[in-house]
Amino acid sequence: LDGARAAGFTTVLWTNNAREVTQVALDRFALADALDLVVTRDDMAEMKPSADGWRVIAARFAGVRDAIVVGDSWVDGLAAAAAGVPFVAYRPREAELTRWKITPIARIDDLTALPTWLRAWAGQ
Repeated sequence: LDGARAAGFTTVLWTNNAREVTQVALDRFALADALDLVVTRDDMAEMKPSADGWRVIAARFAGVRDAIVVGDSWVDGLAAAAAGVPFVAYRPREAELTRWKITPIARIDDLTALPTWLRAWAGQ
């Protein structure tokens, strides 16, 4: 997250977990300060794979023209597709991607590679 932010990207956590549970994890791993926004099930009318969480994100960051969803689950890929946002699969389970007909724009196995990938994707 720090690498993505240092490269000039906004960082958002979009999760189906409850805010209380999410906050415990963010505090435990000291991640809250690395995020510009946290969207939990408490903020959405419908959970992923619905794109409703994206509605919350888009309302907060109106005018953002380029975005991607990085996720580790098929549900993240379906939510990204429903929102019309490209999906990057982190350590994907290929059988699940195939089953749900998800085509990520990239696959990564190491999150430390994400900032470099983001800069290349954004043409920086």
